[in-house]
Amino acid sequence: MLGEYSDHFELILVAGTIQIGFVGVFIGMYSYQSGTFSRPRRFFSGGNRRAAVFRWSMYYLRMALALCTLFVLMHKAHAGALFAQTIGQAYDQESNELLYSEVHCVSQDALAREVVYRDSQEQLVAYKVLNYTTGSLTPSFVQDNVASNDVVAVQLEQGGIILTTTAGESAPEMVALKPGGDYPVVVDAGFDAFVRQNWDSLIAGESMRFQFPVAAREALVTLSIESTPCSYATGTDQCFRLEPDNWLFRMLADHIELGYDADLQRLARFRGVSNISDGSDSGLAVDIHYRYYDLADLQCDRP
Repeated sequence: MLGEYSDHFELILVAGTIQIGFVGVFIGMYSYQSGTFSRPRRFFSGGNRRAAVFRWSMYYLRMALALCTLFVLMHKAHAGALFAQTIGQAYDQESNELLYSEVHCVSQDALAREVVYRDSQEQLVAYKVLNYTTGSLTPSFVQDNVASNDVVAVQLEQGGIILTTTAGESAPEMVALKPGGDYPVVVDAGFDAFVRQNWDSLIAGESMRFQFPVAAREALVTLSIESTPCSYATGTDQCFRLEPDNWLFRMLADHIELGYDADLQRLARFRGVSNISDGSDSGLAVDIHYRYYDLADLQCDRP
Protein backbone atom coordinates (compact mmCIF):
# COMPACT_ATOMS: atom_id res chain seq x y z
CA MET A 1 0.00 0.00 0.00
CA LEU A 2 2.76 2.47 0.91
CA GLY A 3 4.65 1.72 -2.25
CA GLU A 4 1.49 2.24 -4.29
CA TYR A 5 1.08 5.75 -2.86
CA SER A 6 4.64 6.74 -3.68
CA ASP A 7 4.52 5.22 -7.18
CA HIS A 8 1.45 7.26 -8.12
CA PHE A 9 2.83 10.39 -6.49
CA GLU A 10 6.18 10.15 -8.26
CA LEU A 11 4.56 9.62 -11.68
CA ILE A 12 2.23 12.59 -11.22
CA LEU A 13 4.97 14.95 -10.08
CA VAL A 14 7.45 13.85 -12.73
CA ALA A 15 4.85 14.54 -15.41
CA GLY A 16 3.94 17.85 -13.79
CA THR A 17 7.50 19.11 -13.46
CA ILE A 18 8.29 18.18 -17.06
CA GLN A 19 5.26 20.16 -18.18
CA ILE A 20 6.31 23.16 -16.08
CA GLY A 21 9.79 23.09 -17.58
CA PHE A 22 8.64 22.92 -21.19
CA VAL A 23 5.93 25.54 -20.68
CA GLY A 24 8.65 27.80 -19.31
CA VAL A 25 10.80 27.18 -22.37
CA PHE A 26 7.93 27.96 -24.75
CA ILE A 27 7.12 31.14 -22.84
CA GLY A 28 10.73 32.21 -23.01
CA MET A 29 11.02 31.44 -26.72
CA TYR A 30 7.78 33.27 -27.54
CA SER A 31 8.71 36.30 -25.48
CA TYR A 32 12.16 36.36 -27.04
CA GLN A 33 10.61 36.54 -30.50
CA SER A 34 7.67 38.84 -29.83
CA GLY A 35 8.66 40.88 -26.79
CA THR A 36 5.15 40.30 -25.39
CA PHE A 37 6.02 39.45 -21.78
CA SER A 38 7.44 41.64 -19.05
CA ARG A 39 10.68 40.95 -17.27
CA PRO A 40 10.30 38.68 -14.20
CA ARG A 41 11.65 41.09 -11.61
CA ARG A 42 11.84 38.49 -8.88
CA PHE A 43 14.83 36.82 -10.49
CA PHE A 44 16.38 39.43 -12.81
CA SER A 45 17.02 43.16 -12.86
CA GLY A 46 18.30 45.28 -15.71
CA GLY A 47 19.37 43.99 -19.09
CA ASN A 48 17.31 43.02 -22.09
CA ARG A 49 13.71 42.09 -21.24
CA ARG A 50 13.36 39.23 -23.68
CA ALA A 51 16.72 37.72 -22.75
CA ALA A 52 15.75 37.91 -19.06
CA VAL A 53 12.49 36.06 -19.66
CA PHE A 54 14.34 33.45 -21.68
CA ARG A 55 16.79 32.91 -18.80
CA TRP A 56 13.79 32.69 -16.47
CA SER A 57 12.33 29.87 -18.53
CA MET A 58 15.66 28.08 -18.45
CA TYR A 59 15.69 28.44 -14.67
CA TYR A 60 12.32 26.66 -14.39
CA LEU A 61 13.42 23.94 -16.77
CA ARG A 62 16.51 23.31 -14.64
CA MET A 63 14.38 23.18 -11.47
CA ALA A 64 11.97 20.77 -13.17
CA LEU A 65 14.78 18.48 -14.26
CA ALA A 66 16.24 18.60 -10.75
CA LEU A 67 12.91 17.47 -9.30
CA CYS A 68 12.67 14.71 -11.88
CA THR A 69 16.12 13.54 -10.80
CA LEU A 70 14.93 13.44 -7.20
CA PHE A 71 11.90 11.32 -8.08
CA VAL A 72 13.98 8.90 -10.17
CA LEU A 73 16.41 8.48 -7.27
CA MET A 74 13.51 7.83 -4.93
CA HIS A 75 12.07 5.24 -7.27
CA LYS A 76 15.41 3.43 -7.41
CA ALA A 77 15.81 3.62 -3.64
CA HIS A 78 12.41 1.97 -3.24
CA ALA A 79 13.24 -0.96 -5.50
CA GLY A 80 13.45 -3.32 -2.51
CA ALA A 81 10.77 -4.29 -0.02
CA LEU A 82 10.09 -2.04 2.95
CA PHE A 83 9.51 -3.16 6.51
CA ALA A 84 7.88 -1.41 9.45
CA GLN A 85 10.44 0.19 11.74
CA THR A 86 8.27 2.20 14.10
CA ILE A 87 4.85 3.70 14.65
CA GLY A 88 4.22 7.06 16.27
CA GLN A 89 0.95 8.04 17.88
CA ALA A 90 0.40 11.80 18.06
CA TYR A 91 -1.74 13.15 20.91
CA ASP A 92 -2.99 16.67 21.51
CA GLN A 93 -0.73 18.25 24.12
CA GLU A 94 -3.66 19.67 26.11
CA SER A 95 -6.52 17.20 25.77
CA ASN A 96 -4.40 14.06 25.21
CA GLU A 97 -6.77 13.15 22.35
CA LEU A 98 -5.30 10.94 19.64
CA LEU A 99 -4.91 13.13 16.53
CA TYR A 100 -3.07 10.88 14.08
CA SER A 101 -0.60 8.05 13.72
CA GLU A 102 2.50 7.83 11.56
CA VAL A 103 3.87 4.52 10.30
CA HIS A 104 7.55 4.53 9.31
CA CYS A 105 8.72 1.89 6.84
CA VAL A 106 12.32 1.55 5.70
CA SER A 107 14.32 -0.45 3.17
CA GLN A 108 16.89 -3.06 4.19
CA ASP A 109 19.76 -0.69 3.37
CA ALA A 110 18.03 2.17 5.26
CA LEU A 111 18.35 4.47 2.23
CA ALA A 112 14.61 4.66 1.60
CA ARG A 113 11.84 5.55 4.01
CA GLU A 114 8.11 6.01 3.61
CA VAL A 115 5.88 7.57 6.25
CA VAL A 116 2.09 7.34 6.11
CA TYR A 117 0.02 9.60 8.36
CA ARG A 118 -3.57 8.66 9.24
CA ASP A 119 -6.06 10.38 11.51
CA SER A 120 -7.86 8.70 14.40
CA GLN A 121 -10.46 7.39 11.92
CA GLU A 122 -7.72 5.77 9.79
CA GLN A 123 -8.23 8.29 6.98
CA LEU A 124 -5.13 9.24 5.00
CA VAL A 125 -3.80 12.64 6.08
CA ALA A 126 -0.38 12.77 4.43
CA TYR A 127 2.48 10.63 3.18
CA LYS A 128 6.16 11.27 2.79
CA VAL A 129 8.92 9.61 0.78
CA LEU A 130 12.55 10.12 1.83
CA ASN A 131 15.78 9.23 0.03
CA TYR A 132 18.92 9.02 2.18
CA THR A 133 21.41 8.56 -0.68
CA THR A 134 22.24 12.25 -0.16
CA GLY A 135 23.34 11.57 3.41
CA SER A 136 21.93 10.59 6.80
CA LEU A 137 21.63 14.25 7.83
CA THR A 138 20.27 15.51 4.52
CA PRO A 139 17.64 13.21 3.02
CA SER A 140 15.79 14.46 -0.04
CA PHE A 141 12.06 14.15 0.48
CA VAL A 142 8.59 14.78 -0.90
CA GLN A 143 5.62 15.16 1.44
CA ASP A 144 2.08 15.22 0.08
CA ASN A 145 -0.30 16.70 2.64
CA VAL A 146 -3.50 15.16 1.37
CA ALA A 147 -5.78 16.78 3.95
CA SER A 148 -4.51 20.33 3.34
CA ASN A 149 -3.92 19.77 -0.40
CA ASP A 150 -0.31 20.93 -0.60
CA VAL A 151 3.06 19.38 -1.39
CA VAL A 152 6.54 20.13 -0.04
CA ALA A 153 9.75 18.80 -1.62
CA VAL A 154 13.41 19.32 -0.73
CA GLN A 155 16.38 18.27 -2.81
CA LEU A 156 20.12 18.88 -2.50
CA GLU A 157 21.78 20.07 -5.71
CA GLN A 158 25.28 21.43 -6.38
CA GLY A 159 25.93 22.42 -2.79
CA GLY A 160 22.55 24.12 -2.43
CA ILE A 161 18.98 23.20 -1.58
CA ILE A 162 15.94 23.38 -3.83
CA LEU A 163 12.76 23.90 -1.84
CA THR A 164 9.54 23.38 -3.78
CA THR A 165 6.03 24.04 -2.47
CA THR A 166 2.74 23.48 -4.27
CA ALA A 167 -0.60 24.68 -2.90
CA GLY A 168 -3.73 23.14 -4.40
CA GLU A 169 -3.89 23.59 -8.17
CA SER A 170 -1.32 26.39 -8.17
CA ALA A 171 1.95 26.09 -10.06
CA PRO A 172 4.90 24.91 -7.93
CA GLU A 173 7.00 27.63 -6.31
CA MET A 174 10.71 26.84 -6.29
CA VAL A 175 13.32 28.54 -4.14
CA ALA A 176 17.07 27.90 -4.27
CA LEU A 177 18.66 28.14 -0.81
CA LYS A 178 22.42 28.56 -0.29
CA PRO A 179 23.72 27.28 3.05
CA GLY A 180 26.25 29.32 4.99
CA GLY A 181 29.55 27.83 6.05
CA ASP A 182 29.22 28.07 9.84
CA TYR A 183 26.89 25.17 10.66
CA PRO A 184 25.97 21.85 9.00
CA VAL A 185 22.72 21.43 7.10
CA VAL A 186 20.10 19.05 8.49
CA VAL A 187 16.96 18.19 6.50
CA ASP A 188 13.68 16.87 7.90
CA ALA A 189 14.18 13.59 9.82
CA GLY A 190 17.96 14.03 9.53
CA PHE A 191 17.79 15.63 12.99
CA ASP A 192 17.63 12.11 14.44
CA ALA A 193 21.01 11.17 12.92
CA PHE A 194 22.43 14.51 14.08
CA VAL A 195 21.42 13.79 17.68
CA ARG A 196 22.91 10.30 17.64
CA GLN A 197 26.13 11.41 15.93
CA ASN A 198 26.64 14.13 18.55
CA TRP A 199 25.24 12.24 21.51
CA ASP A 200 28.28 12.42 23.80
CA SER A 201 28.81 16.14 23.22
CA LEU A 202 25.15 16.94 23.79
CA ILE A 203 24.75 15.00 27.04
CA ALA A 204 28.01 16.58 28.24
CA GLY A 205 26.21 19.92 28.11
CA GLU A 206 27.37 21.31 24.79
CA SER A 207 24.87 23.37 22.77
CA MET A 208 25.05 22.64 19.04
CA ARG A 209 23.59 24.31 15.95
CA PHE A 210 22.55 23.37 12.45
CA GLN A 211 20.76 24.92 9.46
CA PHE A 212 17.29 23.60 8.72
CA PRO A 213 15.12 24.36 5.64
CA VAL A 214 11.70 25.67 6.70
CA ALA A 215 9.07 25.63 3.96
CA ALA A 216 6.82 28.21 5.64
CA ARG A 217 9.66 30.75 5.61
CA GLU A 218 11.24 29.59 2.34
CA ALA A 219 14.56 29.89 4.14
CA LEU A 220 17.26 28.08 6.04
CA VAL A 221 16.76 28.66 9.76
CA THR A 222 19.56 28.08 12.28
CA LEU A 223 18.37 25.84 15.13
CA SER A 224 20.12 25.12 18.41
CA ILE A 225 19.86 21.90 20.40
CA GLU A 226 20.97 21.09 23.92
CA SER A 227 20.35 18.61 26.69
CA THR A 228 17.49 19.43 29.08
CA PRO A 229 15.50 17.72 31.85
CA CYS A 230 12.44 15.95 30.50
CA SER A 231 9.13 17.74 31.08
CA TYR A 232 7.30 14.41 31.42
CA ALA A 233 7.72 11.61 33.95
CA THR A 234 10.38 9.12 32.84
CA GLY A 235 13.09 7.02 34.35
CA THR A 236 14.82 6.07 31.11
CA ASP A 237 14.70 8.98 28.67
CA GLN A 238 17.29 11.62 27.82
CA CYS A 239 15.67 14.82 26.57
CA PHE A 240 16.89 17.61 24.29
CA ARG A 241 15.52 21.08 23.63
CA LEU A 242 15.38 22.18 19.97
CA GLU A 243 14.62 25.82 19.14
CA PRO A 244 15.55 28.67 16.76
CA ASP A 245 18.95 30.15 17.50
CA ASN A 246 17.71 33.65 16.72
CA TRP A 247 16.14 35.28 19.80
CA LEU A 248 13.35 36.90 17.78
CA PHE A 249 12.37 33.58 16.19
CA ARG A 250 12.38 32.04 19.68
CA MET A 251 9.79 34.64 20.72
CA LEU A 252 7.57 33.61 17.79
CA ALA A 253 7.99 29.83 17.81
CA ASP A 254 7.71 27.32 20.64
CA HIS A 255 10.59 24.96 21.26
CA ILE A 256 10.50 21.23 20.50
CA GLU A 257 11.32 18.61 23.11
CA LEU A 258 12.92 15.39 21.89
CA GLY A 259 12.95 12.41 24.24
CA TYR A 260 15.38 9.56 23.54
CA ASP A 261 15.79 6.17 25.15
CA ALA A 262 19.09 6.84 26.91
CA ASP A 263 20.39 3.28 26.50
CA LEU A 264 19.36 2.68 22.89
CA GLN A 265 19.74 6.30 21.72
CA ARG A 266 16.39 5.90 20.00
CA LEU A 267 13.66 8.54 19.64
CA ALA A 268 10.83 7.86 22.10
CA ARG A 269 8.92 11.16 22.34
CA PHE A 270 8.43 14.27 20.22
CA ARG A 271 6.70 17.19 21.93
CA GLY A 272 6.04 20.33 19.89
CA VAL A 273 4.69 21.55 16.56
CA SER A 274 4.51 18.75 14.01
CA ASN A 275 4.71 18.70 10.21
CA ILE A 276 0.97 17.97 9.98
CA SER A 277 -1.29 20.99 9.59
CA ASP A 278 -4.17 21.82 11.91
CA GLY A 279 -6.18 23.04 8.92
CA SER A 280 -5.26 26.71 9.34
CA ASP A 281 -1.71 26.62 7.93
CA SER A 282 -0.21 25.95 11.36
CA GLY A 283 1.30 22.72 12.62
CA LEU A 284 -0.47 20.70 15.27
CA ALA A 285 0.94 20.92 18.81
CA VAL A 286 1.49 17.24 19.56
CA ASP A 287 3.01 14.75 21.93
CA ILE A 288 4.15 11.79 19.80
CA HIS A 289 4.91 8.44 21.44
CA TYR A 290 7.06 6.11 19.31
CA ARG A 291 6.90 2.31 19.49
CA TYR A 292 9.40 -0.12 17.93
CA TYR A 293 7.72 -3.42 18.77
CA ASP A 294 4.47 -5.28 17.89
CA LEU A 295 4.68 -4.09 14.29
CA ALA A 296 4.02 -7.40 12.51
CA ASP A 297 0.50 -6.37 11.45
CA LEU A 298 1.77 -3.29 9.58
CA GLN A 299 2.09 -3.98 5.83
CA CYS A 300 4.97 -2.29 4.05
CA ASP A 301 5.68 -4.61 1.12
CA ARG A 302 5.26 -3.08 -2.30
CA PRO A 303 2.53 -4.74 -4.42
